[in-house]
Amino acid sequence: MKNKNIEMFIQKVELYSKYRQGYSKDFIEYLYSQTGISFDSYIADIGSGTGIFSKPLLEKGNKVYSIEPNDSMRSIAESDLSEYDDFHSIKATGENTTLVSNSIDFITAAQAFHWLDMELFKVECKRILKKGGKVIIIYNRKKKDAEVNIKLAELIKRYYPDHMDIINHWELRENSIKSFFDNEFEFVEFENNITNNLQEFIGRTLSHSFSQNDEGFIFGLKEIFTIFSNNGSIIIPNDTIAYIGTV
Repeated sequence: MKNKNIEMFIQKVELYSKYRQGYSKDFIEYLYSQTGISFDSYIADIGSGTGIFSKPLLEKGNKVYSIEPNDSMRSIAESDLSEYDDFHSIKATGENTTLVSNSIDFITAAQAFHWLDMELFKVECKRILKKGGKVIIIYNRKKKDAEVNIKLAELIKRYYPDHMDIINHWELRENSIKSFFDNEFEFVEFENNITNNLQEFIGRTLSHSFSQNDEGFIFGLKEIFTIFSNNGSIIIPNDTIAYIGTV
């Protein structure tokens, strides 16, 4: 993970911790019923950030090595997850985890794969995984055909024209993931809609790396909220998706 990517999130840590949503509970259950993860599996959670994905793994009883280079994000995870004896916080990157070779059963990367050097990460996965171990790449992905998401994408494009549109953004990301797995992987998808009040909607949008606290952009978000909200809440159609395979 490049230093500029680490630095990018320093100003976003509080927003990220407070407003980013978790992952589908049905997806978490799927991991334990269908992928081979058991309660005694050793898991390396790459780019673990504030611990959003590490937490449900720890709740299941797993030993989790949370790999995060950003000091601010890692410190929040260490505070929030300190009650779990099997939580191990490590200042490192996905390309150099510092973990022992052949020591990990599963590697997870939630909302993090696109920040990694794919080739170096693949080499590191092969080094630390036990024989037969799997890599699980996870994202929360907005449903691109939902009207509210179309309007949000248009607003983002207006204020941040260098930010890739939602269709090309996911095409490139998916192509990269498919290449990482040499096109041999399982794909799963679970509904995980987001329900926000106005403050949460603005905070979650501002937690993204591309966004700034721009007056016009905030006004646009408020307009979208007014149009699509009901009884003080807006629903953002969203899925938890995952690519599961060996390397």
